[in-house]
Amino acid sequence: MAEDIIDPNDVEVEFIIEFDEDENLKTCPDCNGNGEIECDECSGTGLSEDCDACDGEGVVDDDTCDECGGEGAYDCEASDCGEAGPGRVHCDRCKGQGEIETITR
Repeated sequence: MAEDIIDPNDVEVEFIIEFDEDENLKTCPDCNGNGEIECDECSGTGLSEDCDACDGEGVVDDDTCDECGGEGAYDCEASDCGEAGPGRVHCDRCKGQGEIETITR
């Protein structure tokens, strides 16, 4: 009985590789998985420079300062400050997701 000879160029092989999505994710080291970080502009306070009208005290002549609403400072002027809470911004590295994708070899 003669054996059939298979030409390797006529063989087609299909591979299906499945990855567990969680295996390729790790906690973002920049925000420790919170998805948010402190605003650099106001150091997380949500406020910027002291109010000139009350010298940062929040009161003028024993009344709440009308200029700053009694805060003693103005709201932070950073364009993204507060998007993730007062004085907080979304983490740039993980885009607010708290996890980053990793590739292992």
